Amino acid sequence: MLVAGMLVTFAVAAQQSIKVKRVGVLAPGPLRPIARFKQRLRELGWIEGLNIRFEERWAEGDDTRYATFAAELAALPAMLS
Repeated sequence: MLVAGMLVTFAVAAQQSIKVKRVGVLAPGPLRPIARFKQRLRELGWIEGLNIRFEERWAEGDDTRYATFAAELAALPAMLS
């Protein structure tokens, strides 16, 4: 029983030590290059929701949205390390 408890503790500690990186995306809409970029990151071991998170903002044809979305992305806490 002690070994099982130690394994669970180790697994939880390992999960807590994973730092999730954030990538901000500001574009007119979902684009092929962005999808290819995400695919390549997956191939390199970056798993969305596990160790990387995408903050996506799509203008959807309305150029006036860029300033607001850029401000939103810039206001997110910096991830240093």
